[in-house]
Amino acid sequence: MNPNSIHSSTVLESAKPSPAENVSKYAWYLGIDFGTTGVSAVLLNGSTGERYPIYWISQGQTESTQTSFRLPAVTYTGPAWSNSEQSSGGASSAYADTPAASNTYAHTPAAIAVGVLASSLANRKEGVFIQGFKPYLKVGIPYYSSAKKWEPILQWSLDQPISLYWLGRSLQALFATLRPLGRQGNPLSPTEQSRPNLVGAAGLKPSTLNAAMSCLSGVIVGCPAKWGDTYRFNIREAVLGAHLVENPEEIFFLEDAIATLLAGIEGATLPGVPWQGGTLVIDAGATTIELAVVNLPENLKDLTYSQFACRSLAYAGNAIDQDIIGQLLLNDEEGKMKDEFESSFILHSSSLSLPKAGEPDLATRDRLASLLQSSPLGQALLEAANSVKRILQQQDSYTVELGGKSCLVTRRDLENRVYKPFLEKLNQELNALLTQAGIPASGIHQIICTGGTAAVGEIAQWLRQKLPKAVLIRDTGANDSTLNCSPVAYGLATLPLYPQLLEQQTQQYSDYFLLLELLRALPEEPLPLNEIMQLLEYRGINTRVCYSRVMALLEGKLPAGIVPSEAEFGLLSSTSEQNPDYQAIAEAPLFEKEATQMYRLNAQQGDRYLRYLNTILTSTYQKLEEPLVFDLLVPATV
Repeated sequence: MNPNSIHSSTVLESAKPSPAENVSKYAWYLGIDFGTTGVSAVLLNGSTGERYPIYWISQGQTESTQTSFRLPAVTYTGPAWSNSEQSSGGASSAYADTPAASNTYAHTPAAIAVGVLASSLANRKEGVFIQGFKPYLKVGIPYYSSAKKWEPILQWSLDQPISLYWLGRSLQALFATLRPLGRQGNPLSPTEQSRPNLVGAAGLKPSTLNAAMSCLSGVIVGCPAKWGDTYRFNIREAVLGAHLVENPEEIFFLEDAIATLLAGIEGATLPGVPWQGGTLVIDAGATTIELAVVNLPENLKDLTYSQFACRSLAYAGNAIDQDIIGQLLLNDEEGKMKDEFESSFILHSSSLSLPKAGEPDLATRDRLASLLQSSPLGQALLEAANSVKRILQQQDSYTVELGGKSCLVTRRDLENRVYKPFLEKLNQELNALLTQAGIPASGIHQIICTGGTAAVGEIAQWLRQKLPKAVLIRDTGANDSTLNCSPVAYGLATLPLYPQLLEQQTQQYSDYFLLLELLRALPEEPLPLNEIMQLLEYRGINTRVCYSRVMALLEGKLPAGIVPSEAEFGLLSSTSEQNPDYQAIAEAPLFEKEATQMYRLNAQQGDRYLRYLNTILTSTYQKLEEPLVFDLLVPATV
């Protein structure tokens, strides 16, 4: 065993017994780690500092029950599950077009199965099975258009369009499993209320858990670095729709990598080490690899958000699977696998192109993911790629048998064709991060490496070579994840104990709110920057803390996802690609710079933006009328 390595299996330590006092006198916070493949949660008693990991008790179609600290992030809706489905067009059309009666996440006729039960229903021909939808929540904000349908519509697979609205609805259903069944304001149907998913908390009595979940002071959700306000807006809508809390200001966000470090500092899931000096965090999941570097102060209570440097690499476990398919399974020397699939629609698709190994190449990978999910052949390839990744950690070669053909894959080929370009890209990201943080590689004293993709042994080998003097702490989730709670969830629940790690500016003033304030305040004539700032100050905005972001808006850097980006347009259905609202907004710049620090609002575009944003806000819980005033255990200072 490497003396500079510590392995953590994230085994749950027995929580302290629940408090006997009146639950309502404590400040309770819920940390939620929403990942591409699963959801984990931890409850914090902010008054005592005790944390209680949440577990789900699920019952499938058999009488057996399963207990897990991780809820699979999968949902199913269709006649096989819900007898109340009223759409004559079936589940597909209901998913794309059914409006809500009063708001975006109000009750709709279709009940949603989640987790284990959803997986058991996935093979039904009727209905819609949704998984791996987290990245789509940053594409845009769903809204009910003047054409009487939800926009945008995503091309989920070649034959299955689905509204982004329904992905938000699916997330709400996952979050709703955490809410006590008898809570007032329950938005779910009677069918959903009798859901086969119940929750418990290690160390808490059911009655205490239900009482605590009914009076939460806040919910903290993890997010990848730089994913922006569109993703956060959609997450807030799902939390509010699940009635975990009632107000947007009670929902907080923290980068996943920072949350992972907090879990280690507090000793919740990671082994204790002297937490001082240069520290690198790598949280490697299915969609992204999150990195953070920080020079820890001697007194950890002096740690602040501004001391962190964070980056997000849009290449992780799912991209590795795709590269195994493209570089190995369809590129073997004898060509057996390729011959087998040459007659399928996948390889005959004129739009098919394989991504470059090790590169994010999001548009190409999104298209490939859709193609692979559109046929049993493609799904079999994905399963085979996952097997290759897992088995070649233990042996030198593996024979993949698929479609009556076989393909020998060696560990050497896996390392050279897939892992080598991946690690080269990861090394570039780490070098850029160290430069950003101003910390040399020799200044890193400890490394935390977590997440499912961290199980790839080549990552640990690379880290030991690059940072040989650093202590490597690995938490790969190698043990049964049903027995282990996510370190990220522990760290998120810990945030109220370290309120100085909350990024207060974006919490108080989102980019969408600032944009709306500019649209509401600016006249048609050009104004110098100082007068624009004065107008915002008259409206009660502290421009000192959001100056740079207001400047970015005036310079044309609008919130990512206000309309789908060019790279994400490939995710849209052909009709949503022609969305007239998107076309109108893209027609001309919103602000025109007429001289140095002199800006004019394009009146016509301003009217279009206001109509578009107001249309969105008519069907959401968030109204963006006021800054979010928050209190995370201690008074916030801005």
